[in-house]
Amino acid sequence: MRARRTEAGGRHSFAGAAVLAFLAGVAPCAAREAPAPGPCAKVWVGHESEYEELLRTAPVARREKIPKGVTHPERIFFAPGLPIASAAWKPLLPGK
Repeated sequence: MRARRTEAGGRHSFAGAAVLAFLAGVAPCAAREAPAPGPCAKVWVGHESEYEELLRTAPVARREKIPKGVTHPERIFFAPGLPIASAAWKPLLPGK
């Protein structure tokens, strides 16, 4: 679409009008309040030593290879009923 002259001598274009229309529609959305944060998923906070002990001693039900990563980690799945379902595992020896 061609630009046209206005009474003030400036130039307006269809693209400029489209941008203004878009911003007019977005501005009310930006003024809305953000939703309140939900409960934290980090259930171990404050219980770190308990979870570390559980990771060390919990019985492992099964293992699966994780197909990504240069260290070839495994996903270990714990017995049902524990607060931890699974974890990524790879023993890394010092100097390797």
